[in-house]
Amino acid sequence: INGATGEALPMSPLNPEYTVAARVLGMMSALHYGRFAGVASKLMYVGLGIVLTAVIAFGLVVWVERRSGSSLGSRSPAFYLRMRKLISGFCLGMLWANAAVFYLDLFYTGAERDRMFWTGTYYFVFWLLAIGLTFGVRSVKTGMVLLLWTSALAFFALPFVHAAVTGDGFWALASLANPVSGWIDVGLLALGILLAFVAWQSSTAKAEVKQTRNLRKLDETLAQKA
Repeated sequence: INGATGEALPMSPLNPEYTVAARVLGMMSALHYGRFAGVASKLMYVGLGIVLTAVIAFGLVVWVERRSGSSLGSRSPAFYLRMRKLISGFCLGMLWANAAVFYLDLFYTGAERDRMFWTGTYYFVFWLLAIGLTFGVRSVKTGMVLLLWTSALAFFALPFVHAAVTGDGFWALASLANPVSGWIDVGLLALGILLAFVAWQSSTAKAEVKQTRNLRKLDETLAQKA
């Protein structure tokens, strides 16, 4: 808003009527929140965020695995097991936390001034619950698979819950008053399917590892008897 005339100014950060500081701040904000290309840039940011999180997670896992059971590690095997559980819960717990924020946004009925407080509370509570889950199960792989399957179900169900609560179904994308909301629902569906595929692959790999371990034990037993 023009402070002298009260006229509403265009929202573009390149508006020449803005001060240099306001234009720079506007461009930084657009880059930070991914608003510079509409829905496309927001979806691109989501994909980059997931990839970067996965890179950090795999890097930490590789770091722990290289030190677990080798001369590089100076701690006990129990320490590295706890580290693996913490890493999986820390990284995959963000999926739980983000899903919780989406559901809170749909069902929140409190005062608007308290929304940010409850958003932060739900985020960190569900993040900590996910970390607690990884420590509550016996193996790291089981905790990872549980987090992946539950996250896949939560994200896949979100668009349908959104349609039931608001009446805006993503399947009527072309006729929606707010098509951005529809595209977000489509992205959440795709994310749910992707997570389900990763969870299924992880479950399959876990079963193969268990079968290989059982066969190895059987071979060792037969060799001892022979």
